[in-house]
This record gives sequence, C-alpha cells and structure tokens, in this order.
Amino acid sequence: MDEGKKHEGGYSWIVVWGNRTIVAGLLLILGFLALLQSPGNTVEHPGLVFSQSDLPQLQDRIKSDEHAELWAEILQEAEGYCTPGTDRYADPSDVDGGPTRFGKTIGHSFGRRLTRWMETLGFAYWMTGEERFGDHGAQLLVASARALPATDERMAQSYAGGRGDFMRGLALGYDWLESRLNPVEKKIVEETSAGYIQNILDDAHQDNMWWVPYHNYSGVAFGAAGLLSLNLQEAYPEKSKVWLEDC
Repeated sequence: MDEGKKHEGGYSWIVVWGNRTIVAGLLLILGFLALLQSPGNTVEHPGLVFSQSDLPQLQDRIKSDEHAELWAEILQEAEGYCTPGTDRYADPSDVDGGPTRFGKTIGHSFGRRLTRWMETLGFAYWMTGEERFGDHGAQLLVASARALPATDERMAQSYAGGRGDFMRGLALGYDWLESRLNPVEKKIVEETSAGYIQNILDDAHQDNMWWVPYHNYSGVAFGAAGLLSLNLQEAYPEKSKVWLEDC
C-alpha cells in the first residue's frame, strides 16, 4: 500500500517497502548495469536498463545471499498483483481508479503506480520466464495507455512531473513487456507514448514555461520522454530523432 510522508509542502507519496523503494531495490540487484540504448533505428527489448545478455548475471544475483530477501519481496509483490482477491491485486479494468492525489498532482499517482506495476511484473517476468507475470503486466500497460492518454483531462491538467512519472511507466513497460504485446496492443502503447512525448515538448516550448529550463520536473519529464523516444525509434524513425534531440 502507498505510504504518505508529510513535509512542509504537503504530502509526498512514496511507494515503499519499509524504508526501501522498489527502484532502489532493483538498482541494487541490477548492480547499475544500465546500458542505455544508443540512438538508432534498430531497437532490442529489453534494452533501457538491461539486455538479454545480462540475464544470466542478474539471475545469479537474485539467488545470492545479498539479494535473496529483496528478490523474494519483489516476487511476492508480483504474485499479489496477478492474484484476484488479494489486497495487492492490480485490476486491468480499474487502472485509473482510486487515486491518492487530486488536481494537478493526480498524474503522480497514476504514473508512480504504473511504474511500480511495470517494474515489478516486468522484472519478475524476465527473471523467472513465467508468462503470467508478463501477460498481466502487458494487460495493465495496454489498459493504462487506453485509459490515460495525454489528452485525458486528469493527465492534461497534471504537472509536468506527473506526466513524466506516467511516461516512465510507459517506457519501462514497453521495454520489458513488448514481447507480450500483440501488434494492435503495441500500436496502442506506441501512440499513447508518442502523444505524451509531443505533449511534454510542446509544453516546454511555450513562452516563459515556469519549469523550463531548470527544475526537478525537467529531469523527470525530459528523461522519461527520452526513454520513450528510444523505445519508438522503429515505430517513429524520423520523429524519434527530433524528440531525442529536443529531450
């Protein structure tokens, strides 16, 4: 469940296990293998964080005494997301329900939840090879892309950082679960992703935009848009070059 951490400006919602975020946990296991794909029209998935050639090393790491406990927690969470009736079940028919934030901050709720689902299920899928993790993650990804495009009123009014959070979820989901998508589903995710990239760049080019050029939202938004642009090099070969340069 989401835990709220109060600070002077209000509530900062951070999804945690005790005092560890899943992102920190995954980076610990990955050992900072990040091999960010070089721009080019041929894209291999996964490729944003690790590649298939890294799998043997990663699978050895999760079995080690150092990482076994964390891996067990990730796997347990993935199981919960896939199991109806559990507190953690992630229902593809309700991907835009139950936000913990409202107004301009609602994008953070949807985006961080999507990212959490994609990180957990995508990583569990590649580490175990169990298709149920990949297939359920793919259902959540496609449902989220359908329900929450950049033109959705809730997302359109959200801060750039919230849209950036959502783009990060789309980027990781597409990279880690692309093999579980059929052509129609791929197109849905690609079109939604392209819409978010163009949306955030159009915003950034407005006169006197308050979060450009230097703000914490700049990294969140442009970083995620850049990851999506790398994913879309085959689907949008010409546009992706412009997007990457702009990001």
